[in-house]
Amino acid sequence: ADLFMWEKFTTKPLVDSGEWSRVAEVPTPWPCFAVVCTPEVARSRRDEVSEVLGSVYEKASRISSADIDAIAADYHLKSDDVAEWLAG
Repeated sequence: ADLFMWEKFTTKPLVDSGEWSRVAEVPTPWPCFAVVCTPEVARSRRDEVSEVLGSVYEKASRISSADIDAIAADYHLKSDDVAEWLAG
């Protein structure tokens, strides 16, 4: 593809390195991450899907500024960028 839309912070290392160029930012009405499954899995494994979602929500709710350096290291981001990302 010659052009695509992706989450700003996860592509920032590529932009910072000059490998990619950011040409614009487009605010979207949807979250940057989504969890999806087929309708069949949603029906047949409802309890397991609920358990996974509960775990994700619980862990995400505990992310704080104390985690900035670890997130930066894990995803090869700058700490300032992670702080901006978490600030929303």
